[in-house]
Amino acid sequence: MTNYLSYQFTDSQEFVDTFDEVPLWSAAFGLLLLKHLELKPDLTVLDIDVIY
Repeated sequence: MTNYLSYQFTDSQEFVDTFDEVPLWSAAFGLLLLKHLELKPDLTVLDIDVIY
């Protein structure tokens, strides 16, 4: 039942760092966008993610 405690991650540090940092700086912008975006049927939205 506690075998999850010995799980070894094989993801690269760069991969993990990307997910650790992205929500920290982008969450406020996403909330601001959703606050001012008028959602309606048949709305076309383009979401572009840029990762350096």
